[in-house]
Amino acid sequence: MSPDRDFSGTSEGSRHTVVGSAVAGRVLTIFAREGDEVRVSESGEAPQLAVLKTETIRQELASAKSELDYRQQLLDELRSSLPQDLNQFRAELQSANETLALAQSKFDTASALFQRQQATTREAFDEATANLAVAKQQQLVAQAALQRLEATGQIRIAQAESRVEAQEAEVTKLEDQLGKHTLRSPFDGVVVRQLAEEGDWLAQGQAIAEVTALDPLQIRVHVPETFVPMLQKMVRTAEGDGAEAAVIVTFDAIPDRIYTGTVHRIVLQADARSRSFPVLIRVENPPLPDGRRLGAGMLARVGLPVGDPEPQLLVPKDALRLGGPSPSVIVVDQTEQGTVAKLVPVELGMSDGPFVAVRGELSPEMLIVTEGHERLRPGQPLKVASIRRFDDVEAAPISGGPTTDAAALRSAGSSDGNVER
Repeated sequence: MSPDRDFSGTSEGSRHTVVGSAVAGRVLTIFAREGDEVRVSESGEAPQLAVLKTETIRQELASAKSELDYRQQLLDELRSSLPQDLNQFRAELQSANETLALAQSKFDTASALFQRQQATTREAFDEATANLAVAKQQQLVAQAALQRLEATGQIRIAQAESRVEAQEAEVTKLEDQLGKHTLRSPFDGVVVRQLAEEGDWLAQGQAIAEVTALDPLQIRVHVPETFVPMLQKMVRTAEGDGAEAAVIVTFDAIPDRIYTGTVHRIVLQADARSRSFPVLIRVENPPLPDGRRLGAGMLARVGLPVGDPEPQLLVPKDALRLGGPSPSVIVVDQTEQGTVAKLVPVELGMSDGPFVAVRGELSPEMLIVTEGHERLRPGQPLKVASIRRFDDVEAAPISGGPTTDAAALRSAGSSDGNVER
């Protein structure tokens, strides 16, 4: 494994946003205050932070919806009445054509009789002539009305549809404005700053809260430029194996736990003064029954590779005793008085599955206790009950602390523990 070196960093949220108001208005209700966690609902709805007063816009929206219903009814009426109007105008034109044909027939008869030496009266001839002229005008009127309706009917429907679409757009706009009166967080997180209170007037664009995502938590460390190529090599190797580049992360405020982090980003923009590059490490930070243990702004230490691979001494992560001035392991020590527990401080190195590299007064031939070691005292008499090799240990993700289960190494004081060579 590559030799590593501890780098100090600061924890921060993996995402951070300042939620502002898209519209001006007065704050009616605050749903999430400073320190509260907000979560996206199961339906995918973003969590509410606050809501502004909406009486006026709700009234405008109700009026716009009523107007939309009215225009939709006019459109429906036009669509249903147009075919009937066309049929009526066609019937009127047909009637006008028939009247014209009758008037033409009467005129032809009267004209023939009148031309044959006054076989009919002048008055009858003039009446037939007038009736023919009236019938022609009625035909022209009926024909023009039908042509006008045929030419403008679809245009009238299109105009009515446009008025409906315009009103639908007005309703959509008002609904959007109404939605903007509810301020939401775009992701799960914690409200780290509350910038307004109920009754405050918010101008458009004014911030109301800051939200930070704490799961996963992000550690920002600054790595000197000479170590960046080795770190990039580690990331490429892990990606080639279909995995993530895992590193050990510890927090000074929580000395009894170690965490496994992954290299998320190497930002290739160095600080001009220190010539160091930001490296972003992410650590899972799920909520626990008693709350999250990790927060933003904590001091963290991350072990990162700084050289070419070389042999490293590994121990199971479960063998580590955390807390106190430094991590340690319990070694089975053979003394003149017999087999006793010996406390050996270690320095943590790189992580490799269920194991972690350590530096300290250890050798591969030693036996170390992996279970129940937190109940053992230095110098306590031990009796070896069973021994397992590393190859027999099942891989398990680091849990932030050792477990205390089955007895495989029993002491005179009835303290239990399992050992590993």
